[in-house]
Amino acid sequence: MIGEFYLKNIQFSAEHLISGIFTEREKLHYLHERLHEKEAIIEWRVLEIGREKHKKGLRPQPIGLSASAEIPLLLEERQEIANSINELKTIIEDRLFSAQCLSGALLHLAKHGLSIVYGDPKNAPEGRMIGGIQIRDIIIAGRNQYMHAGEGNPKKGTQAIMERLAEWKPDFFGNYRDTIKSYEIIMILGWTTRERFENDMLFLLNSTSPES
Repeated sequence: MIGEFYLKNIQFSAEHLISGIFTEREKLHYLHERLHEKEAIIEWRVLEIGREKHKKGLRPQPIGLSASAEIPLLLEERQEIANSINELKTIIEDRLFSAQCLSGALLHLAKHGLSIVYGDPKNAPEGRMIGGIQIRDIIIAGRNQYMHAGEGNPKKGTQAIMERLAEWKPDFFGNYRDTIKSYEIIMILGWTTRERFENDMLFLLNSTSPES
């Protein structure tokens, strides 16, 4: 069948895309942990200096580092950590963009398959439901949002699905008008392996029930 032939042709592309997506996901988790650690260090140092200054207010100032020198020292430490935080945020943005591009390519493969088999991808079966929405519609809207994010108001069909996703998961999709959301789409679809991707696509392309 056409659908099975298409999936066979794209199996290596799909596998490498999914592997890349979840490699980026692991790196993003690690970078976010590092970011939280840096932010916590600043908070801890501010509290530490506050405690030291309180103690020194209860007894004579010891010989050594003056109180006036503490503030520049703290500012220097904070600036160093702040610079590190900004570097981490830049890396996170780059990694997230990479994950979005890989995810968008996978959604494009999925939608292209629907177009090959049905002409109009909306003629494909609806598929399973996620957040009360058929995955066929999530795939189509996710691919279109990836291709046209930042261009202004999306087309009505795409906007309708993205609005429903934003209502369901506002933290994920609330800013869909300005930010690519293909990575978040892949996360909710649960396409963590090529087999899970193909399981959904076999149903959508061949109208056979996917394995549970």
